[in-house]
Amino acid sequence: MDTTNPTTGLHHLGWSIEQVIDTMAEYRPTSRKGLESEAVRCAAMPGQACAYKICEIQIRRMRARATDKLGDRFDLRAFHDLLMSRGSAPMGYFELAVDAWIEKQSERVTRTSVI
Repeated sequence: MDTTNPTTGLHHLGWSIEQVIDTMAEYRPTSRKGLESEAVRCAAMPGQACAYKICEIQIRRMRARATDKLGDRFDLRAFHDLLMSRGSAPMGYFELAVDAWIEKQSERVTRTSVI
């Protein structure tokens, strides 16, 4: 089992919330209250942790794509602002927004370098 996310034991292995908290406490320097909050959240919303991780991976891929295409012109703060300004939306929407942003940044650099 993945010891970084013992909440899988909660659903797959039938652990109690207390067992999850105790296991997380062995591996994480987080307050007991924080661990309790995470365990209860995962008990109430079983797919939330998985969805969070999938979104994190996709955002890292989008960031890598933007960095690769823009190189030194990549602006992490602008990338972050782009994502945060969209609010809660399907991941496909973010993919389209990032692609459009990369295109716009590329065009701006091309126009500026020609002048």
